Amino acid sequence: MQRRTALSWLTGALGAASAAVVAAPGVRYAMAALAHSGEAKARSVRLTPVANLTPGEARLIPVTGVQVDAWQTSAEQVLGKVWVLRTDAGDDPAKAEITVLSAECPHAGCEVGVQAAKGAGPNVAPQEFYCGCHQARFELPSGDRLPGDGGQENPSLRGLDPIDHRIVQDADTGEPWLEVDFQRFEIGSAERTAKG
Repeated sequence: MQRRTALSWLTGALGAASAAVVAAPGVRYAMAALAHSGEAKARSVRLTPVANLTPGEARLIPVTGVQVDAWQTSAEQVLGKVWVLRTDAGDDPAKAEITVLSAECPHAGCEVGVQAAKGAGPNVAPQEFYCGCHQARFELPSGDRLPGDGGQENPSLRGLDPIDHRIVQDADTGEPWLEVDFQRFEIGSAERTAKG
């Protein structure tokens, strides 16, 4: 009787050990994918040659790349859009001064456009960023909040989100390119928090 009990326990233990060995890679895969999905990492993406940017002209540029989520990788697609504005005189592309802002309104996530500024004149810029969903207005080129239409409070709790960027030289041609560290941010909050 004791021998049968011992064999039964031994068989059960060997079965459990075998199941654990088989299950371990699957558990590790699932945990790694879940941990990866929560990361808030910026993605370096080359956008455009600096010579293609006209000084003083705000340009909406889609950011494309391979989309990676917890378990799958999708083909090249639009990850988001940014507003790019070259603020220097345009003499030397390698030394260009550039502002890059997310085109996603921090209020509710709608796409921000450009419109003629309210009350444009000698002390007011001729254009401003504008979100048509809830009439949020932002200064161009800084992206700072402006009062809402008719002097009402701006519905956005913060200005447009700046995107880190740099000018890099193409290894083959030596041409200066604009490269961004693209990421998206939580909407509806006064604090700027990167999305995971």
